[in-house]
Amino acid sequence: MAKDLSSGLDGILGGQKNIKEPISKQLTESHRATFVIDKNQHEKLKAIAWWERKQIKAVLKNALELYYASRSKEELEMILDKYTDFNKNKE
Repeated sequence: MAKDLSSGLDGILGGQKNIKEPISKQLTESHRATFVIDKNQHEKLKAIAWWERKQIKAVLKNALELYYASRSKEELEMILDKYTDFNKNKE
């Protein structure tokens, strides 16, 4: 028995099933930077990323978020304000 070709590809293939919607990306601004880190720290970072099946940048982001969380919101705001003022005075 032949497939009905008048309905296009959906008729031939039997329709679309189990199509996943694309995962939306986070809309955050990124900045590319180069850092020098200890060789042992870099090896541990790569190993954790491999173990968790994540990109190194995702593991590093998580580590930085944990570090920031160790400070109070008020302290972080004060540090950012002073840093911003310092950079304005350099110009």
